[in-house]
Amino acid sequence: DSAAKASFFSKHQDISKPLSFMATQRKWPAIRSEGWFILAMLARSEESVGVVDDVLRDPEVYALLSAVLTPNTGDEETPISPVGETANMLSGMMVTKPTEPKPRQQGEEMKWVGRENAWVLVSEVLRHRGGQMDGLRKTAFENLIGTGGEAVLGGRQ
Repeated sequence: DSAAKASFFSKHQDISKPLSFMATQRKWPAIRSEGWFILAMLARSEESVGVVDDVLRDPEVYALLSAVLTPNTGDEETPISPVGETANMLSGMMVTKPTEPKPRQQGEEMKWVGRENAWVLVSEVLRHRGGQMDGLRKTAFENLIGTGGEAVLGGRQ
């Protein structure tokens, strides 16, 4: 419930540090992809969106988020799709159900999954925190929504 969530996040205010590490580390793309997914799920709740907002204030996290949502930047590494139960939860939040990619399509499919997670993340942060953001930051997030949305839709076709 809301009270339990609020209590948890007030007791663990430093939780943004490991989440920031997950989203920016470069050794294990699967962990980074899971980081985007976790942040997107946390951004859906009013009690936890503050933690996500803190993570996204880290310039390294924001730069990587921007690279994921901006196709053809050359900075993006291929994220690995979440597996197991996480994949089931992810498919529930997607408009279309994913199919297992064929080996030659897997690289593009993995980029698309990471991009969609990042797009949902930015959308939810704007929905919950957009009214509290300063003008430049809000405009930057709105631009990411536009660019990332086009990329996500392009990946579905």
